[in-house]
Amino acid sequence: MGISEAIGEPEIFLTVFEEGKLALCAYNDCFLSPDEDDEAQPIKATATKVGPNEILKIRVNYNPFH
Repeated sequence: MGISEAIGEPEIFLTVFEEGKLALCAYNDCFLSPDEDDEAQPIKATATKVGPNEILKIRVNYNPFH
């Protein structure tokens, strides 16, 4: 769940994990995906199903053994 100081429905996301993959579902029950044609809003929650564009890959630069 994403939380910010001004919390409301538009700032809450449900994380969906399935088969080792991650997607974010917004308050409107749609999944986040990129919209390369819209420079003002490059990420939108309009996809009703998870496809290749809605799967997120998150990389962090953290090594707990270092």
